[in-house]
Amino acid sequence: MSPDRVVRSTPMADDLDRRILELLDQASERFDQKDWPAAAPLYRSILALDPARASCWHDLGIATKHLKLWEECRSANRRALALAPDDEGAAWNLGIAGTALSDWTAARDGWRAAGIELPTGDGPPEMSLGPVPIRVANDSAPEVVWCRRIDPARAIVVSVPTADSARRYRDLVLHDGSRNGDRLLDGVHVPVFDELEVLAPSAFSTYAARIEVDGPEDVTALETLVEGAGGMSEDWTANVQLLCRACSEGSPDSRAHDHSAEAAWSPSRTLGIASEGDEARVHALLSRWMGGRDRGVFRRFVSPRRRALVSLQRVVVGTPGA
Repeated sequence: MSPDRVVRSTPMADDLDRRILELLDQASERFDQKDWPAAAPLYRSILALDPARASCWHDLGIATKHLKLWEECRSANRRALALAPDDEGAAWNLGIAGTALSDWTAARDGWRAAGIELPTGDGPPEMSLGPVPIRVANDSAPEVVWCRRIDPARAIVVSVPTADSARRYRDLVLHDGSRNGDRLLDGVHVPVFDELEVLAPSAFSTYAARIEVDGPEDVTALETLVEGAGGMSEDWTANVQLLCRACSEGSPDSRAHDHSAEAAWSPSRTLGIASEGDEARVHALLSRWMGGRDRGVFRRFVSPRRRALVSLQRVVVGTPGA
């Protein structure tokens, strides 16, 4: 080519560039609004015209993650990483998509690309990453519950979630990798992650027990009895706190807003009880508790305590055989 020669774009190329820019503007606007159903087709249209845009593969990977289009999400993030190997977000989302699909090769490829050290093997990376708060049931009744994280995108619920969330003790959930708020654990701020979906429902049903007691030690006695029988219980009266969105997605311990828990201890309590047994079995446990069998005969005689069951209801049904 002569050094004097100038290559000018053709009208057709100019039209293509304008069309891509128009689509990019529309896609970015929908993306910023988190309008994933509208954003995804726009990114697909851009990539059909210019498949070398790594950032668009990245954004399509995010949109399809939120739409739970896992195969497309896996493919989009692989393409993003092929074009931009340092894209940590695409690496994480590849790991999440692979986990959702039980494609452990893809999941491990994603985690390694993100710089995460994994145990050896080809299957699910069984890890012990400690307790983590996860916001479950985002689309219906968001609730932050404590979970035990077993790899970068999977966690097992260890709280007893309320009925509104429809989640259960020991549900296995898939969660996002982006921090969306924080909670205090032993004085340390830990990130809150958002649930993406339930991977495996639990066999534990949730029962709501309304009780009347004399003091906190009576609640502790019931919790100990339930856990000794292989279940889990949680004092919802003490532990469930309604937060505004700003505090839920920030830090409720920052005291930016007042979301005070119960001001004074109340003898009327509602407990969540997780059990694999039926209502009769749970009722039998409560009868033992009301009989005070955790206390010595002498103490029961000379210092009787008020322990009453007001109502018992199964509020979330477990999945048999899970």
